[in-house]
Amino acid sequence: MKNIKKALTRLFAPRAWAANSQTAGVHGNGAVSLEASAAITRGQIVGFDSGKIKPATGDILPIGVADDNAAAGEEIAVLLFGSTPGTLSVLSAGTIAAGSEVYSEASGKASATAPSASASKYCIGIAVGAAASGDEVEIAHCVARKITTPAS
Repeated sequence: MKNIKKALTRLFAPRAWAANSQTAGVHGNGAVSLEASAAITRGQIVGFDSGKIKPATGDILPIGVADDNAAAGEEIAVLLFGSTPGTLSVLSAGTIAAGSEVYSEASGKASATAPSASASKYCIGIAVGAAASGDEVEIAHCVARKITTPAS
């Protein structure tokens, strides 16, 4: 009986279970902390760059929105598209009308401009409100999806 008690005590002793943890890497609130590879401004759309994040460009898959400002090398909270509850606010690169599809632009900002012929952009949601260039626009977000306009 003594050996069983000792074995159970050892089995359930407090320790890190990260290797096989069911919750390691789970972020129930849709936000993750990641290291910036470049300067990032709150509200910019961000994507991965060699395992770190930077403002999304046209060829980088956008993963979410920066929740704060950060310099290169600093940790920053990213609100993930399609995972964060509720709407998100992103910086606008131009005028956006409510109800417009919103696309990620090269500046890490959003626009309502669809891709031109034979080009692609990532759609990140639909504008809930209107915004002028440089303002924040509230969006009903989704996991970024690549939209390609066929050649005319």
